[in-house]
Amino acid sequence: MTHPIKNSLLFITCLLVLSFSLSVNGFSFDTTSVVSSGSTTNAQMRSDTTKTDTTAKRLPTSPGFVEWVNTNKEVIVFAFTMLAGIWAFAKFLGPKIQQRWRKGSAKTRYRKHIRTLHGDLPVAGFETNLRIPIPLDKVYVQLQARVSEMQRALDPQRRGTKLEAHESSFDKTVTAQQALLLAINKHYDGLVILGQPGSGKTTLAKYFALCFAAETAKETLGIDKQLLPIPVFLRHVDPSKTLVRNIQISLQDYSLDLDDNFFLERLREGKTILLLDGLDEVPTEEKRAEVSKWIHNKVHLAFPKSPLVVTSRFSGYRGDAVLPGAYLRLEIQDYDLPQIKQFLENWLTAVETHLHEDNDHWRIEARRDANDLCNRIESTPYLRNLRSIP
Repeated sequence: MTHPIKNSLLFITCLLVLSFSLSVNGFSFDTTSVVSSGSTTNAQMRSDTTKTDTTAKRLPTSPGFVEWVNTNKEVIVFAFTMLAGIWAFAKFLGPKIQQRWRKGSAKTRYRKHIRTLHGDLPVAGFETNLRIPIPLDKVYVQLQARVSEMQRALDPQRRGTKLEAHESSFDKTVTAQQALLLAINKHYDGLVILGQPGSGKTTLAKYFALCFAAETAKETLGIDKQLLPIPVFLRHVDPSKTLVRNIQISLQDYSLDLDDNFFLERLREGKTILLLDGLDEVPTEEKRAEVSKWIHNKVHLAFPKSPLVVTSRFSGYRGDAVLPGAYLRLEIQDYDLPQIKQFLENWLTAVETHLHEDNDHWRIEARRDANDLCNRIESTPYLRNLRSIP
């Protein structure tokens, strides 16, 4: 606790205790009050016989200060004992309690920031007069992806390990949530999510961030860990700086008041999940290769306990940009017809319930509109070619 706060607390407490003691025990200083009326002279006021135009009142006199102290020893001892206890609390326990409160409030503040930043579905390419927020967690549909063997080309020390021998032929189709669970529970260096433009890579990263920030990862992702999500846009990364410095730079416009230790402690303890989005958005091949080395050396190797997710287009993940080490590769698949129907129904339900009421009538209307739109897409060749884009 800072000195001004501590001193103010002690001073106010002292005043309250003494005021209470004085009022209970009837202590007051010797006071004489004279009330005069009319016009008199000094001689008349000193006269004992002339009282016609002067009226005087004398208030009762209480015991002197020494006598009062002797009479109220118990109260004084109690008051000073209380003050000593408050001082000891402020001196020794106050800073610890305040530090714990600050940590808790900082974590809450950061999680709220992530929910606000990633809570709504980003819609690009649409300009309408009607702006409706579409909650990401309400419309999200599980993505199917092919997960293939890890990337180890540039890490010969990992070759021949038990993990590689056991899973060298690992290649199957899973949901993105299952792939994330594999990456976390099987102790890969990280998860690399690859896809075509518009395939949902960034939306998936945002969904992961939202689930962990809202502390719903157990229900939505099947991950029973309280991890703090840290999204980082790779196009803004400066490879010459540390991970924490880059995080702080990305947050400087939001006034969150988070110090480096807020992130460092959690990163070292494996209580975070790092979501590094858009490796392909790094402008040049040379810079992408540099950022990839930064990811492996200054992120993964610096904080090996924290799970790591990287997203990129296929075109941006080749050559020297391929991450060294044991990274699980996830290739996002196109939407199939049931997924398209589910997404349209979720979207239209979010719109109808926002514009009207959240009841069965508007949910049925949304479902009917989704089926109608899906049928039109199927019957229109050029729309059918676009349907697979999430």
